[in-house]
Amino acid sequence: MGEKSSGKTTLINLLKGAQKEEGPKATYAMEYSFVKRTTNNRKEVVHFYELGGGKELAELVSVPLTKETYKNIVYIISVDLSEPSTLMESLEYWLRKVREAVLLFLAFLNNDPYFEKADNFFKSIGASSARSDNYIKTSNTLEQHDDR
Repeated sequence: MGEKSSGKTTLINLLKGAQKEEGPKATYAMEYSFVKRTTNNRKEVVHFYELGGGKELAELVSVPLTKETYKNIVYIISVDLSEPSTLMESLEYWLRKVREAVLLFLAFLNNDPYFEKADNFFKSIGASSARSDNYIKTSNTLEQHDDR
């Protein structure tokens, strides 16, 4: 994720081991791709969700965060170094969007019986608790919704 034309597609192509593109193409909404690799006789699949459109589609940040992915998800924020005056503002914006998505997901975990062991997971990575109200109260922009 990141601002328009900040190199997101180029970075993903490099991570996938693709040859250099002839010309960059615009990403619309969210594009999905994956790469399969075998390392030490172990098959691995890496999933890429590329968010295009800049801030206009920032709410899609939460799409890849699911019950199946939350333990291993990595968000990468791409910044445009050709615009140094907007770098920190952009980085803070995208960090805030990721934080909001994670907080909403944690609120979902609090209400989902499937995740009764979520507390143990979050404690194992150094967080106090998945069911702690501290996660929800730290952002005054979040609201409690019965449907989530």
